[in-house]
Amino acid sequence: MNRTTHFMFLALLVAGCSVRPEPTTTSAPGAPASAVETEKPAPEPLPALRPIEEETLLSSVSFWMTPHDHSSHDTRGAPQMVVGVRGVPVRQGIRALRAIAGDVRLLTWPELTPVDAKVEVVAAEAYEPTAEVDATAAVHPVAPLAPGAYVLAVRPGAVKLVPVSRTDLATLPDGSLGARFEVRAAAPDSERSK
Repeated sequence: MNRTTHFMFLALLVAGCSVRPEPTTTSAPGAPASAVETEKPAPEPLPALRPIEEETLLSSVSFWMTPHDHSSHDTRGAPQMVVGVRGVPVRQGIRALRAIAGDVRLLTWPELTPVDAKVEVVAAEAYEPTAEVDATAAVHPVAPLAPGAYVLAVRPGAVKLVPVSRTDLATLPDGSLGARFEVRAAAPDSERSK
């Protein structure tokens, strides 16, 4: 190894580069140059890629709902009805809400007569990617609620529901957890201005 080659080798080592050995050639004695075979090192296998899995469905989630149990509202300010999942990444919360959406019901109280309502799970795109917030589903009555008592309830299903606060919920005869609330007739404008 001459002095120039020696310094180039040291420079490559110092720079952190690896030096690959020159490929060896084999040929039969007297074979033309085009018949020379070059031995190449075998390529290293690529690491196995793991498939991207969907967010797993949790077996249980901490949830909350509004309105709170025993709250009261007038028909002019009908309650906003929301079911939320707390303490999990938003995408897992959305998956849990989609799993329980069919078990969310709006009922009269204490008769437990179903009231037509739609459950809308808020899409993942509505949340900031790094936001640490509760995933939510809004419950919209098909028609405005008449004065009376109601309960927003969630039946036990594929996901075990653990209430964030037991004081805000009631247990119904079928094991559902719910928040009872009252809708009162709005006071006439003349009475509110007094």
